[in-house]
This record gives sequence, C-alpha cells and structure tokens, in this order.
Amino acid sequence: QQLWFPAYGLLPRWHHARTIKSEKPAGLESLTLTFYQDHSEHRVIAGIMQQILASHQVTLEIKEISYDQWHEGEIESD
Repeated sequence: QQLWFPAYGLLPRWHHARTIKSEKPAGLESLTLTFYQDHSEHRVIAGIMQQILASHQVTLEIKEISYDQWHEGEIESD
C-alpha cells in the first residue's frame, strides 16, 4: 500500500488491478507523461512505466516540469 498514493498522484483515478492480457490499441506508438519535477517518486514510477510500454513497442516521453510550468497548465501531454 505504500506506493498507492504516488501512483494515484501521477495518474488520477489510478487503482491497482490484476493484469489482463489485451491487444495494444491500433496506432498507439507513443505517449507523453508530464509531472512536477520535485516528485522523485513519480520519476521512479514513470521509469517503470516507460520500460513496460517499451516492451509493447510504445515510446513514453517523460517531461519533468517546474512548478510554474505545471501551474500555468500550458504543457502538451497525454
């Protein structure tokens, strides 16, 4: 349970569920994940997500941004 909050903070409405085999959606080649740079736990979780997605031929671009950039809300991300 200790890592539930960081995952929830990185991906709102996150919940842990059993892995179910499914096909990758057609055309899904890349995603962009953006988070506030002072959350080191998000960096770790994002790195794990990047490895998992790469194993499915999906590139995860990770953007760590400043508080001011986050607050302005103008950064493009998925």
